[in-house]
Amino acid sequence: MSLRDKQKNIYLSCPDCVGIVFNFGEHGTLLKTSARFVRQQVESHPEILRLGQDVAAADKVAEKAREASAELRRAADEVSRLERTLRRMLKRDPSLKGPADKVEVARKRDFSPAIKAVGVAMAVSVSSLLLSRRWWSQ
Repeated sequence: MSLRDKQKNIYLSCPDCVGIVFNFGEHGTLLKTSARFVRQQVESHPEILRLGQDVAAADKVAEKAREASAELRRAADEVSRLERTLRRMLKRDPSLKGPADKVEVARKRDFSPAIKAVGVAMAVSVSSLLLSRRWWSQ
């Protein structure tokens, strides 16, 4: 990030954006897991909702869940707007796309005839040893 970029109020690079957007998904996973955990605990142990009612009652949990759900919908809407913006910009300027991922096809190893011969000789030797050992043990 250069001084000129900062003078233009540019404070993020593309890799910064990738990291930030990646974190959205990571946070989403943690939020989903936490919500599932609380729900499962309440379903399997309803008495939880009676513990500590002098501080917070079940209606407070429901209220906070409703608020969280609304906030998460707004966050999802914002991420969708970001995605649409990026798709529009990529369509307008294909040079913004990174290079295509290089896909390498795994090739079968070609061994030299000498290495193949050694491998065959070892296999024959080991097989002969095992067979003779079995023969003599009978």
